Amino acid sequence: VIAVNDGSTDTTSLILREWVATQPGCYVIDNLVNRGKASALKDGFVLAARLLESGALSPDDLLFTFDADGQHTQDSIDQLAEATCKQELDMLLTRRDFSQYPRFKKVGNWGLSLFASILGGYRYRDVECGLRVIRLGRLPDLLAYYNGYKYSCEQELGIIAAGLRMRIDNSWRIEVPFYRTGTMGPDGIINVAMGVVAWLRLRLGLRTSRA
Repeated sequence: VIAVNDGSTDTTSLILREWVATQPGCYVIDNLVNRGKASALKDGFVLAARLLESGALSPDDLLFTFDADGQHTQDSIDQLAEATCKQELDMLLTRRDFSQYPRFKKVGNWGLSLFASILGGYRYRDVECGLRVIRLGRLPDLLAYYNGYKYSCEQELGIIAAGLRMRIDNSWRIEVPFYRTGTMGPDGIINVAMGVVAWLRLRLGLRTSRA
């Protein structure tokens, strides 16, 4: 388990330090300054890639990402892992039930998913969902083109994975227990811009240094 505390100003840091001290095989990344979800995920990805490179993890291990706001629960881990292995996927991206979402969020998600589909070449139904499974052996390829800014993570990962012709599934439907406000119009614009940057890096072969 890798927990990333992205500059929380409450007691999150203390709680995580006490927790990790009693948990073998768990890690905490404690950022002093909030840099955004996409950057926090990148920190976790880099640590997972280092564990893979050191031999502590296997290329066939599965990496799960969860948002920490309560929208995603861990009760689906076994089913998602089984589906990923059975279909020999590189990335399983879940698809949210939008019944509790306002219309403008549904329209926004449709637009962002369509944009990622056009640039990536894979038809996404919900590219913005934060609950996903990634085959660990493909993580270094994703990181090679991933920037990570604000909330750009989902858009970037979707475009990069599809552009690299990874085996993807975006049909697994999940229920969301509540609607959470947060990302707004300006975030969508940033996501689109960072998606274009990721696409350009792919097209031009501008890989990030392994260091």
